Order: sequence, then structure tokens, then C-alpha cells
Amino acid sequence: MSFLERLFFTQSCFETTVVLLSVFALYFFTEESVSILFGSMVLVSLTAMLWNLIFNYFLDKSLYGVSEKSEASYFVLYMPFHLKVVCLFFTVPIIAYFF
Repeated sequence: MSFLERLFFTQSCFETTVVLLSVFALYFFTEESVSILFGSMVLVSLTAMLWNLIFNYFLDKSLYGVSEKSEASYFVLYMPFHLKVVCLFFTVPIIAYFF
């Protein structure tokens, strides 16, 4: 996948839906204003999208030609875990700042 294709897919298909659903759900469960909820969710979404692009770029560069020979458990267990843990490391402080 090229960089522009990856950027379009992550932004249009996933992040827009997640931001809207998050703001809608948080509006009913918190007493925060919609502008604070929307701003914080957009910032979290952009941070997660940026980390996902960086992670996948370096993963593609470092494992070029290796993925056919590697075990599937490495990609199924380790990669998503590493991606999500570091993503939480960047996004939890943003959420804590706004709430």
C-alpha cells in the first residue's frame, strides 16, 4: 500500500467513524461540552493515526522479504500488542489533560 492510500484509508474509513461515535457516546456519559469532547477525540485520533503510519512504515521497511519466512504468531501476537501499547503511551496523557 502506498503512503497516500494508507493515509486515505486510515482517515476516511476508520478515524472519522471513531471520532463521531466517541463524541456521541461521551456526550451522554459525561458532563463535558461537545467542543471539548470533539477537540480531544480529534487530537487522540490524529495521534493514533500518525503512530500507526509511522509504525507500519518502519515495519514494512524492516521486514521486507522476511514476512514470508516468519511465523504467523509473531505477526498475530507481537505486532498488534506493540502497536497498541505505544499508542496508549501517547494518547492517555492527551485524554488525562482534557478530562
